[in-house]
Amino acid sequence: MLKVAKNSDINFAKFDEKNPYFHIINALKGAGRLAGMKILDIGCGREPRYQILCRELARLGCVVTGVDTECKNEKGNPHFIRSSVDDFKTKERFDAVISSYFFGYVTSDWARDGLGKKPKDYETSLLKKLHGMLTAGGLSVHYMNEPWSLSRSDLEKTGFRIIKFPNPVDIFKVEDGLCVLKKWD
Repeated sequence: MLKVAKNSDINFAKFDEKNPYFHIINALKGAGRLAGMKILDIGCGREPRYQILCRELARLGCVVTGVDTECKNEKGNPHFIRSSVDDFKTKERFDAVISSYFFGYVTSDWARDGLGKKPKDYETSLLKKLHGMLTAGGLSVHYMNEPWSLSRSDLEKTGFRIIKFPNPVDIFKVEDGLCVLKKWD
């Protein structure tokens, strides 16, 4: 039986091991530097109370762009752009692309309801798009609280090297839901 950490058990404003944002930030720190990193947060949240991760990364010295279908456009750091990930286009390259609760939950709904694709096909095409937005050696860090539709070999076909693969059976511990990928080139 799949065990999943419940959102109701998480204090998102407290950055500790129970918070997925803590693990995303630590994965980024593991890249060697945090201050000055250019980060894209997909599905960042519609309003400040949901944009905690973007705002914390900006406070830590990162240059953050958040994209969400329901957020208000806002200049500054973090910079918020109202757009779907599918429609979002930029020539800018990022040191990291991050998400929390986007892959798995959101992508399966979007693929099923809006695009008529299987979640696996949608996630594969989306990862390829995100791969193109990264600088050489850039990281793609995603937290999910349910299993991905993608296998290790599926992920490798998108051009990423797997640093940490989510535990597909037991996501009871928050860190088990973290997926860290690195751009090959």
